[in-house]
Amino acid sequence: MAGDENYEDKKDRNAKRLLALAAAAPAFQVVASLKGLSSAVPRALMANFDWLPKITTFYQTLPVFRTHPIFESLNFVVAIHNRISATWGPLLNRQRRLWEEIKAFEESGWLPHATTPVDLIGNLEGDDLRGKLDAYYKQHWPEVKDWLLRQMATYQLDVQAYSSFLDAVDLHEKGRYSSVPKILFAELERLTRIELAITADEGAASQKKLRDIAAEMPIGEEPGGWLAYLLFKALDEHAYLDTRKHPSVVGHAIPNRHAVIHGLASYDSHQSSMNMLLLADYIMGVLHESKTVNNEDDANAA
Repeated sequence: MAGDENYEDKKDRNAKRLLALAAAAPAFQVVASLKGLSSAVPRALMANFDWLPKITTFYQTLPVFRTHPIFESLNFVVAIHNRISATWGPLLNRQRRLWEEIKAFEESGWLPHATTPVDLIGNLEGDDLRGKLDAYYKQHWPEVKDWLLRQMATYQLDVQAYSSFLDAVDLHEKGRYSSVPKILFAELERLTRIELAITADEGAASQKKLRDIAAEMPIGEEPGGWLAYLLFKALDEHAYLDTRKHPSVVGHAIPNRHAVIHGLASYDSHQSSMNMLLLADYIMGVLHESKTVNNEDDANAA
């Protein structure tokens, strides 16, 4: 059953990758040091501490509390809060915006990518973002296509991988959207069998070895920056799930291998086809980075 082993473990490691992503940001260091957070970091970064000065001001209006010793400590905390807000407020707001963007992308059904016009997104939510990105990728297809092909040419992969990706790009351009996932899922399986030396006994249908490599890849080496979190999540928690256990993935705009191979979904929309191209670029980028790191390790060992 493709991609279904230890599903809860996969969700747990994806949460850990999100924490690793947060840890790379300066704002995390401040929050973590002040509150000693671990698994609660995403929730803490989303928190708004404006209630602290407000509630303090309210209680100070009550005579019985004005001279109470608790306010000596509380006022000190408020002073610290104000100092942190002034110094680190922009970073914390930027971090909060990151979680909002991640949530918006998940609700829209689109995968974020290096070609995504993040600066144009603004404060859009899922439904609005879905339509705006669909229009953007149609209007700017020539530039997106050029970016994808130039990026593909930098990967240390074989000629067939490039040829198959070019075929998928051409099919997408011609509006034959349902053919794109069929070509790319098959090509990715062929490619990973070669690049990761997957034996017949191991099997490549679930892409477990690939997912494990992506899960262990440091944030700095993983292609896509913070965008890579949702791309990794799509790889690990969606694209290779068995639809018999997770039927909800069939109707999603991100293609699923099991649904494609067994004809359970057509994925004939522009969005699904574009998502497949973006996911394939991410996966090939992971394979390239993994190969580059291995080559450097071999050279250092020689």
